[in-house]
Amino acid sequence: MKNSILIFAFSLFSFASYCQDFWEVIPCGGDGTFRDIVVNEQGVIFVAKYGTEGGVFRSDDNGLTWQIKNNGLIPKTIRGIAIKNNNTLYVSSDHGVHRTHDMGEAWDWVYDGINQLEYNVIRFGYDSIILMGGGRENAILRSADDGETWKVVCSLYDVDYWEYITDIFFGPNNVIYACSEFTYNWSNNNPKVYYSTDLGKTWNVFWDPEIDCYLITIDFDNEGRLLVGGWTGIFRYDFNTTVWEHIWLNATVSDLLVVPDNRIFLASDPGGSGWGGVAVSEDGGNTYTTVLNDGLIFNEAVGFATDWYGRLLMHSWNYLYRSTDTIFTHIGCQPTTDHFLVSCYPNPFRSYTVFKSVQSSFVNVELYSITGEHLKTFEIPPLGEYFVDKEDLPQCIVVAKIKAGNIFQTIKLIHH
Repeated sequence: MKNSILIFAFSLFSFASYCQDFWEVIPCGGDGTFRDIVVNEQGVIFVAKYGTEGGVFRSDDNGLTWQIKNNGLIPKTIRGIAIKNNNTLYVSSDHGVHRTHDMGEAWDWVYDGINQLEYNVIRFGYDSIILMGGGRENAILRSADDGETWKVVCSLYDVDYWEYITDIFFGPNNVIYACSEFTYNWSNNNPKVYYSTDLGKTWNVFWDPEIDCYLITIDFDNEGRLLVGGWTGIFRYDFNTTVWEHIWLNATVSDLLVVPDNRIFLASDPGGSGWGGVAVSEDGGNTYTTVLNDGLIFNEAVGFATDWYGRLLMHSWNYLYRSTDTIFTHIGCQPTTDHFLVSCYPNPFRSYTVFKSVQSSFVNVELYSITGEHLKTFEIPPLGEYFVDKEDLPQCIVVAKIKAGNIFQTIKLIHH
């Protein structure tokens, strides 16, 4: 086991807060429970809800109105949602995977997973890889052909307990990470962090904490350290020192959002005990002393996203919220939704991002910082791709201004 040290411990967050309510409620759909939220490059918000009044809900006007997009779905079983590009999405459910190529207008059933335990998470990354987190013998499934075929690439079967994948993260250097949790039966074994160095084809144990815990969310901070949140706080791994640190919190961390200015937002679901709500670290993740619960109906937070304008979106199990202020600097331009020239993925990104054209003519791209500094100009050939490495851009919010003839598009990129 790698060395684990205790950085600090505290039983309550300090009550630093904003003068006005930080959150406003966004009404969305029926009585289903919120399970996931994503935003595409044009600012369209998609929400996955589980339950009899659940399914996929889409907002084209930043949460003002919502449309139910359940044509072809089994709404009450929806759990996770992932975006490949502006139009193509995937949802995971108790029944497997559904796919849409038209922003949810119609869904195809591309993987039959009936009676295969709890497909909680689905992720897209590295241009073409889709991974779905399940349980036991079907712990991780992989598709590299737009969801047409699927293969079980990780089995966690044990006759005595149920282990299942709770989060998957496409990390730097083409290494993918996943974390796990137990359900139904507790075990003498422990949840683990897994990793893959061959685009998700095979998996090995990266870390066995060897303590009673469960792991829910996985991310990287701005210094390139691996963050794993769950019961009792955050575990942090430094690749330079090969040391695991335990940032102990009286909270169950359900999601983390790392912001390029060295802030980290933390969502906590209190469950049966512990602190709940949203806190933020302003020192790179060493302490979480600012509480952002003003405006919450209950002090409960499950998952994060950001809208096109740089405001924070957060869902609990029963409510959807939006921050009243931006957490990123406003970039001073509006998204273009009438024309779609280029997709860009992954976004946000750490190692690289790829611009992919859908035009039969050359596309010109200019990249600017949020302060207006010109960073890079390039052309994408017809139906071609352009690779942008992390070394080409500073860590900041980048505005891509895209032109093909008289057609324009703007994309906001987050490099962190």
